Amino acid sequence: MDMQLVEVSLQLAAQWLTRNTDNRPLSKGTVKAGITVQLTVAHGVPRTAFTVMDTGRKRTGRDRTAPNSAWSGGSSVTSNDQLLDVLGKHPGIRDALQHGIALNRGCRITVTAAMIGWYVTTEPRPDIDHSAWEEGVVTGARLEPGDARLTLRNTMLNPMPRISSRSVLTSADNNA
Repeated sequence: MDMQLVEVSLQLAAQWLTRNTDNRPLSKGTVKAGITVQLTVAHGVPRTAFTVMDTGRKRTGRDRTAPNSAWSGGSSVTSNDQLLDVLGKHPGIRDALQHGIALNRGCRITVTAAMIGWYVTTEPRPDIDHSAWEEGVVTGARLEPGDARLTLRNTMLNPMPRISSRSVLTSADNNA
């Protein structure tokens, strides 16, 4: 393993960002700031070291699965090696993540729940086109009352209001 201090210019940072597909995201701050910064760069690091490398910024499941997604993954306790093992056995999870992100944007369901739901329902039946179902949940277009997709969408977009612990319920409220 070789480590060195590198002066990372705006141009070098932009170049790295275009080909950074197998590592966690390089901060776009260097490009946005437009200044040269010093970074420690390691080459030849064994793959097994990535679960503990860079203690200044914790690696998460998000870093390995979706480098440019909105999935936070900040509370992940799964190691990089464990996640790589799961992805090796279930490569369709990466595709499911893209659908999970779309569903999250459309109806605020968590990306993780949407991704898992997509994967477990589509993986066993790759012969079925699920795009109309996804479009219905994401856009709500042309959905009739009683459609399960509309119910899901409305439930996610209009969560139940919280009742304050200070609210006083009356008998009239109970009979409503």
